[in-house]
Amino acid sequence: MTELFLNIRTRRSTGRTSASRKQKDTARQQDTATLAARQEHDARQEPREKQQVDDIEQEQLRSQLVYQQELERVLSLRATRHEENFDA
Repeated sequence: MTELFLNIRTRRSTGRTSASRKQKDTARQQDTATLAARQEHDARQEPREKQQVDDIEQEQLRSQLVYQQELERVLSLRATRHEENFDA
């Protein structure tokens, strides 16, 4: 009798454990799929973000170059005017 009781109890707990394991496995698979999707999304975003940073840096360099060229032009004009005034 005790053997029968233990056998029934074992089956029930095994059934629950099996269902619990299935739920945990399903949850793990979903977590793994979510993580993989997130990593894939991040991998696609990285080049875009890097390109944006590169574009910003290029624009800053262009701005600095234009500023430097304009400064040299103005200084050259001032020097020329100064020489003209000095010669006159």
